[in-house]
Amino acid sequence: MVFQRKDAQMVKDTKNTKLTLKTWLFDKPARFTAWILVFSTLMYGFSYIPAIIKIPAIDIISIVITLVAFIFITRSLIKDLPYKNVSHGDFTAIINGYKILSLVLFTAWMGLTSLMNACTPSRMFITDIKTGNIIPDQTHFVISPTLFNIIEIIWFVVAVYLLGIWISNIYVKYKRAKDMGLSGWKVILSMPFTFIMTWMPGYLISDKKQSNLTIKSNWYSRFNKWVISNINNTLFMFLLLFIFTNLFISTHISTVLFPLMLFAIYMLWKTITKESFVKHMNRGYIWTAILINLFMVISFIRMAIIYIQMLAR
Repeated sequence: MVFQRKDAQMVKDTKNTKLTLKTWLFDKPARFTAWILVFSTLMYGFSYIPAIIKIPAIDIISIVITLVAFIFITRSLIKDLPYKNVSHGDFTAIINGYKILSLVLFTAWMGLTSLMNACTPSRMFITDIKTGNIIPDQTHFVISPTLFNIIEIIWFVVAVYLLGIWISNIYVKYKRAKDMGLSGWKVILSMPFTFIMTWMPGYLISDKKQSNLTIKSNWYSRFNKWVISNINNTLFMFLLLFIFTNLFISTHISTVLFPLMLFAIYMLWKTITKESFVKHMNRGYIWTAILINLFMVISFIRMAIIYIQMLAR
């Protein structure tokens, strides 16, 4: 029995070391999306059962059930992600893939959002009394409810998939930050505003770990090799994907200036400490990130209170 358990564990560990980019970007997020869709369908179906609707405090019960289900599905996603021996090259491949895929999907999601806002589901058309011709709606496109529902379902699926890859993205960044020597609780205290400072060194600093990630796409494999071939290429892709693409989400200049400031802090620490930077990461560097994050959280709460007070007037 002991030998069987050891053999089973060795097989499990071997499987865990065989990482594929498809697993990170498609398989596990797709499974997360499928479970959310199954749960949402069940909850939607239950909402049409009269006996369930009449249950006291059904709204609160539904919210609690939804939160519990979401926690379990998210836990299952994180638990199934095959993080083991992720090298610098593997990490850049996963993170860049997440960023590129999320930008494409977010563009599609925004397009679907605009399409839904521009359409009105209706089987009724306004007609001219004299001619009997349909009078076109000048503000919205009138489409059938069935087509509108299909667009809504696709919109929801894309949104859930984006949520899945976002959660996976945070997980791999958190694990990489810990691999670089940072304490887990310090990484958590840097969230959300200065979280980039914790995984930034793992993206920019190369290591001697052997790559265990299988990339079946030839063009993406060549692209990733180019990214990690030298520090200039790595810096260029980091600034392009994780700082300047923020303008795609928001045109406000602060979306670029703030992460640039955090990048400048990293470069300052890297320049001062030089080769011993990794040893200093869990000391002054991470505490700088935590203090900035604390200041940002307090500022955000203060602005939220002021905004709520203005709405209450």
